Amino acid sequence: MVHNRYRELIKNSTTEDLKKYITIIETRSKTNEKTKDLNERNKPQLEFLLKEYISETLDIDREILDSGNLNEEEIEALGNFIDNIFSLSKSIRSDLDDYIGWLHQQPRALYFFLVMIRALVRDGSENLRYPVTSISFESGQHDLGTGIDLDLDLDLKNYRSSRNQTRHLKPLAKICPNKSLSAYNNIVNTLEFIIISISSQERRKTYQLLQDLEQLHTTVFNKINTNKNVFQTSNSNLISWYYRSLTKEFPALGLSVTESTDKQKQTILCIFDVLCATTEPNQFTKLEAKLTERFGRKERELNKSKDTKTSKEEKTLTFSEADWDKLSQIAGSQSKSQIKAKLKELIDNELLSIEL
Repeated sequence: MVHNRYRELIKNSTTEDLKKYITIIETRSKTNEKTKDLNERNKPQLEFLLKEYISETLDIDREILDSGNLNEEEIEALGNFIDNIFSLSKSIRSDLDDYIGWLHQQPRALYFFLVMIRALVRDGSENLRYPVTSISFESGQHDLGTGIDLDLDLDLKNYRSSRNQTRHLKPLAKICPNKSLSAYNNIVNTLEFIIISISSQERRKTYQLLQDLEQLHTTVFNKINTNKNVFQTSNSNLISWYYRSLTKEFPALGLSVTESTDKQKQTILCIFDVLCATTEPNQFTKLEAKLTERFGRKERELNKSKDTKTSKEEKTLTFSEADWDKLSQIAGSQSKSQIKAKLKELIDNELLSIEL
C-alpha cells in the first residue's frame, strides 16, 4: 500500500537519509531553493520538512497525505514519487561505490584523498596529471605577498576564486581523518549530497576527478617504498618527533594535530605520498633522501642514548628451572633477593681467590 510506503519513508529513514531526500527534492524543484540549515535540524524537524515538500511537489493537501485518504491519481503520483527518490538515491550510492571504493578500509588511500581534495579546493584546480606541480604543501606558498605585489596577488586570488572548478567539493575539505572516527562514511555521505546538488555536467567532472585521484594514488603507491624504517618503526618517541618535524615543515597539509601514534604514522606516510604526487620525480628523489636522512640521524641519536643508558644499568640473566632450583638450594631460599645476595657473595669470594 502506497500510504504505508510513505509513512515508512518518513519514519524509518535515518537523519542522513532524510537530509538526502530533502536535497533531492530541492535540487529538482522549479524554484531550486535550498535549505541552508539542514545539519542543524533534528529528525522530527526533518520529517516535517520532507512532508511539506512532498505535499507541495505533488500538490496534495498535508492532512489528506497524512491520513492516507488519497484518490487513484494521488496514489499513483505518490508511488511514482517515492520510487524516483529511492531509485536516484540507490543509483548515486552505486556510482560512488565504483568511484571511491578504493578508499574503504584503506587508511593510506583515505589520508591521501582528503589531503589532495583540500589542496584542490584551496587552489581551485582540477588538474591531477602526475606530477601535480601546481600544488605545494610548504609554508608560505599560499600567503599573499607584500609591497608592490599585493594588488597583483589579490587580483590573482580573486581570479582563482571566480574560476574555481572545485568549490562544490568544499564540504569534503572539512573532513579530517585525524579527528573523525568514521572518515570513510563521512566522505560517502558528503559526496552523496554534493552529487545530488550539482548539475549533470558537474557530476561527470566530479566523477572524472575521483577517477583521476585514484589513478594518481596508484602511481604514488607504486613509487613509495614503505619497507623503509621511516615507515616501519614502532618507536613512539621517534614517530612523534618525526611527525612534528614534518608537519611543521609542510603545514599546508591541513590535517588536525593528533597524539595518536597510529595516526601520526599515517600522517607521515601521507606527507611522503602527497609530496611524491606534487613534485618532479628527480626533485622528489632528492627530497625523499633528505627527509629520510633526517629520520635516520634522529634514530641513531636515540639508539646511541639508549645504548649508553643500558651500559649503566644492571644486566639480567636467565636460568633454566633446574639451575634455579640449584641456586635456591645453595642460597637456602626461593627469595630472589636472597639468591641475588648469595650469588654476589660467591662472585666476590671467587674474585678474592683469583687475586690471592
